[in-house]
Amino acid sequence: MECIKKKKMRSGFVCKVSVIVTVYNTEKYVEECIISLINQTYKNIEVILIDGGSTDKTPEICHKYEKKYENIRVVHKENEGVSAARNRGIEEATGDYILFVDGDDWIENNTIEALVWLEEENESDIAFIIKAGNEHSTGEVLIGDGKKMILHILEISAGEVWGKLFKKQIFEDVKFPEGKLHEDLYVMPTIFLKCKKIVAYHKGLYHYRIRDDGLMGTEIKGNLKDLYECWLDGIRKCRLLSSDKKFVKDLQKRYLYDVLWYFYNIVCLMSDEKFKESVVNISLFYKKTRYIYLINSAVKISDRIRFLLISICPMTVRNFNILRYGRG
Repeated sequence: MECIKKKKMRSGFVCKVSVIVTVYNTEKYVEECIISLINQTYKNIEVILIDGGSTDKTPEICHKYEKKYENIRVVHKENEGVSAARNRGIEEATGDYILFVDGDDWIENNTIEALVWLEEENESDIAFIIKAGNEHSTGEVLIGDGKKMILHILEISAGEVWGKLFKKQIFEDVKFPEGKLHEDLYVMPTIFLKCKKIVAYHKGLYHYRIRDDGLMGTEIKGNLKDLYECWLDGIRKCRLLSSDKKFVKDLQKRYLYDVLWYFYNIVCLMSDEKFKESVVNISLFYKKTRYIYLINSAVKISDRIRFLLISICPMTVRNFNILRYGRG
């Protein structure tokens, strides 16, 4: 975005950013993540590494950088899932803004500077970037209120919290639901609808890595019903927070589409062992939502067929995708 390169931020490096990094058995990737934060062009940051009980060399790697850099802290806790880790990170944060990064991902060197500039220049509550490789990475900047932008973000991503710079006070009365899968989808409707202004920067500065283990991987066993509950909870929240029936209907369509695709990706990417453990819940979820997505105009006909097939014969769909595309 040219305007970010040419203009200076009004406040320099005055605003402090707390980067909350959740790590669990990420010894192969966490160093790349930490180095990408050390190399940020925006320097007024603190890096809070929340280790959820790693059993590999992750803690050792984290402490190596904690000893070397004053603005890096390591916090150890039991493996209670990514929600508990993020909530602990929020408690530890001392910055004006909060940015979430997963410990196996990394960001471009100018990411935080771009996000802070967008927040300060537009006096927004949230500024966000998108995943590298996203087809929407055009460099375009969009600004809108919570209602407009939650629909927009669900069009271009799955509504994750990573890659978004939040004003810290947003989390004064918002917590991630502990013990639940797909925690991002639980909190994002509440957060977005509280915001008067949100800025979207269509630039792929966040590098997301798909893994079958990690904090979320440990929770996936038998808990895929959380995805269905998450969708229902998100719609309920939007009905409570907005009286605009058209908005709620549009969001319901978009939300369901994203949840279905997210579940579909899980089916195709999870390990054979976890798939066998979860196959009953996979079929159950698609059967429960079948009557909705079959008549949902937001869902393409080809996708309706795909989702219907996965409710009837998930193993066949999975094997077809593995043969066609290989394993993730």
